[in-house]
Amino acid sequence: MTVEELNAKIASGMIEELMEVDDGRQRKALSRIADEICARQGVRLVLITGGSASGKSIAARQLRIQLLVNEREAMMLAIDDYYAGRGHYPIGPNGRVDYEDIRCIDTAGLGADINALLAGAEIEERRYDFAAETVRYTGRKLRLPPGGIIVLDGLHALNPALTAAIADECKYRVAIEVKPTLELEGDPADADWVIRMLRRIIRDRRTRGLSPAETLARWPNVKAGEAKWINPFRPLADCVFNTFLIYELAVLKHYSVDFLRKLHEELGPVPEVAAMERLLAGVRAMDAKHVPEDVSLRETIGG
Repeated sequence: MTVEELNAKIASGMIEELMEVDDGRQRKALSRIADEICARQGVRLVLITGGSASGKSIAARQLRIQLLVNEREAMMLAIDDYYAGRGHYPIGPNGRVDYEDIRCIDTAGLGADINALLAGAEIEERRYDFAAETVRYTGRKLRLPPGGIIVLDGLHALNPALTAAIADECKYRVAIEVKPTLELEGDPADADWVIRMLRRIIRDRRTRGLSPAETLARWPNVKAGEAKWINPFRPLADCVFNTFLIYELAVLKHYSVDFLRKLHEELGPVPEVAAMERLLAGVRAMDAKHVPEDVSLRETIGG
């Protein structure tokens, strides 16, 4: 679909059907991934990774549902709940903690819990308090039914060092990408990180109270972390899942018009701001009232 065709759908009020079709397309893709997982003998651990604001968490939840549709019990674990906690983090050359370093993760604890679940044993649910930088156990007991599958998502999911304690033959690896299915002008290679940057700015304003300028200032470190901790392991993926929604640029524009103007005033014409403006230039803005509640875009805009 071209941008002009998308704009015409929005202007005519016929966008809801397009949303339903695109949502159906993503669910069908996840259904096929679930079919492949279930068809592979011995798969018990699904590993899902993607860059910042790629939509990996909601993709993991939706894939779990598709596994349940296939009559395979499945449970979620998040790598973020296995941060080691304050006092256990490596200090970088600049004297600061690099929270994206895999050494910040309690890989031994994660491996032990996964192996216990795969063996049918019971574990206690673990949560990580990011504000206090401490590990918290909820008291809730978790047990994986026989033949059940664990869905684990996070930055380091495809890094072999994370799950070195688990046999490779039981793993299935999914890489999340944001690849536009809309015909765009300019360099499409830029679109992935520009879309994710827009998603991240909007999400950070809503959930963390960060200004767009603050998020933008952190973005180079985010990209550097992805280059070090995600990209080298993408070739290990058994499949790729695209979280881009064909109408999402129209929704992102609705949320970004004001902050792009303010970024211009605060920072001037920096390359990142110019890239976001180019991406959205020809798209007609649209509010989010018709966006389904359980699509990847909801991680960004809420609801």
